[in-house]
Amino acid sequence: MPTFDLSTYNLAELKGLEFDVRQEIKARQQQEVSKAREQILGIARDAGLSDKDLIEAPRRRKPAS
Repeated sequence: MPTFDLSTYNLAELKGLEFDVRQEIKARQQQEVSKAREQILGIARDAGLSDKDLIEAPRRRKPAS
């Protein structure tokens, strides 16, 4: 990963950079969730389940130890 010399940035530039990084992190997290959701739905469809079946399926609980 490339390194940046942040010592040449003033405080306003650093705060702007911080804001941009936070926004990009949020966007990437949303992309990852969407990608995971699509993968899960694809697996369900391959198993013959509809999206509705997957969402409404009863949850199994682990037996108490």
